[in-house]
Amino acid sequence: MHPNELKKDKLINAAILLFGKNPHKLFLQAETRCARFKGTEPLEFIDMKVFGGNIIDQREDALEFVKGNLTSQFFYSIIFLSSHPEH
Repeated sequence: MHPNELKKDKLINAAILLFGKNPHKLFLQAETRCARFKGTEPLEFIDMKVFGGNIIDQREDALEFVKGNLTSQFFYSIIFLSSHPEH
């Protein structure tokens, strides 16, 4: 196989994952799983979602899941800390 062919295949795969409507049809593992557990051990689910679509959509869905499962006090602390990097 010519190196340019390999590079071309990787670019096509990346484009499908980034911009495809349903990359899961070609890549079964192209999904994001988010879960919230009761307590500190992953034994009992409180909430769990599987997100499909392209990677950009999955990122947005996963962020919404995390935001929806954080307490507001904790969430605001994360925003404050991330918007004020150390000097």
